[in-house]
Amino acid sequence: MYKCTCGDGTVHSGVSDCEQCSSLCTTSSSYGCVIESDTTTVKTMVGVSSGVFISLLLVSLVLWIALIWFSIHVMRKCHGNPSWLNPTVITLLVLFFLLGWIPGLGILFFITLLILLIVYNNQCVSKRK
Repeated sequence: MYKCTCGDGTVHSGVSDCEQCSSLCTTSSSYGCVIESDTTTVKTMVGVSSGVFISLLLVSLVLWIALIWFSIHVMRKCHGNPSWLNPTVITLLVLFFLLGWIPGLGILFFITLLILLIVYNNQCVSKRK
């Protein structure tokens, strides 16, 4: 849709094409034709996008904090057994922190670290019994 502004100041909106402006502006020979923008749709899209972004940011922050807490919990419980567990967990945490913003790598590091921690948490619990 277009908006026609005639030379005498008359404004016609909802025009299908600019050629109609000449027939609508009969009182003056000069007119301007511009595209009308639907700002309501744009504002709604920006609002929804901002909401989704903030929600995802908060969820990832909560997951990051929970993962750090669980990592510390498992490393304390296992007391360094096996000996490679602590460096591996710390390396995966650092990689998750540095490269977690890349969607595929973030999910990969998160799942890998979570599986590693769950397996070794179960092994430490079963060795104590």
